[in-house]
Amino acid sequence: MTVIATIREIQAPVLALVLLGACSAKLIRVLRSGSVRAGLGPTELFPRPLRRPVAVILCCSELGLGVALVVTAGRFGAGSQADAVRLATALLFAVALCGLVELREHRPDLGCGCFGDLSVRLPGVGTRVRPGTRATRSAACSSS
Repeated sequence: MTVIATIREIQAPVLALVLLGACSAKLIRVLRSGSVRAGLGPTELFPRPLRRPVAVILCCSELGLGVALVVTAGRFGAGSQADAVRLATALLFAVALCGLVELREHRPDLGCGCFGDLSVRLPGVGTRVRPGTRATRSAACSSS
């Protein structure tokens, strides 16, 4: 197995770890405070009635895609289902990148909220570059 093939093989589990970690951190933050409002983060950019549903949808998407990446890794990593999961993950990270750019422009006082209490710093260049590279990795591990 070549180095490139090995790197391509570990992309899905690494991305799954990132997604499951982000979901877990948000859930821990919500459980500690006793309110979904604590885990909102960048959803503050949405109108007030949409903030809570968007936060729940985001957390559920991270959980679902993280689990799906784990399930489709390895032997099951080939085929249209695995490609669909990886492309959906790439789309999620691309949307996160756009959200972080928007957050930096309109509400630079908010942290990115990607990893719950661990994401209190203002979104900088690195914060905006990471989702872009993750989106690229997700798309790369779906191509045959």
